[in-house]
Amino acid sequence: MKKFIFKSVLLLIVSTSLLSCSSDDSEPTEPLVCPTGYNGIDCTTQITPTRIVISKIRVKLFPNTNGGNNWDIGSAPDIFVRLGIGDGSASTVVLFTSDYIADAVSDGTNFFDFTPNTPIELLFPTQQHAIILGDYDSTSSNEFMGGLVFNPYNSTGGFPTTITVNNSSIPLRFELTVSYVF
Repeated sequence: MKKFIFKSVLLLIVSTSLLSCSSDDSEPTEPLVCPTGYNGIDCTTQITPTRIVISKIRVKLFPNTNGGNNWDIGSAPDIFVRLGIGDGSASTVVLFTSDYIADAVSDGTNFFDFTPNTPIELLFPTQQHAIILGDYDSTSSNEFMGGLVFNPYNSTGGFPTTITVNNSSIPLRFELTVSYVF
């Protein structure tokens, strides 16, 4: 009889512990699938992209005058953008130069889009890049209207579909429409 009671109690303990297990306590049977661009045990570690692809550059704000003088005599500037890898100096490697938009005027609410025929590929997304705005002149040298230096990839910024490049101390703002390649 003692043997029977002991086996019954043991069976009851084992049965209770088996019934108390839930699927939350068990190990996952399939590996965790992280969203694109992330890895790690909890999918919070960003992966550095191998390329950032720019499909559009939008000019959102720029100075309408050159120190109080018109950029062009009798008309507004004919704007174009140039994008390169580097600090904007003469050693910057130019990746893209747009056509120009004639007689552009910035009022802070309008914008001007430059869409390259072939998307621009930034092959070094962690390195410094420069974007400039120029005034195209057919009869003289083009004029530099302003430029900004930026890093296209930030390891804590996620993967936004647009990157804003601006400096609050000057009236110059660009918005880049981008995608990421890993």
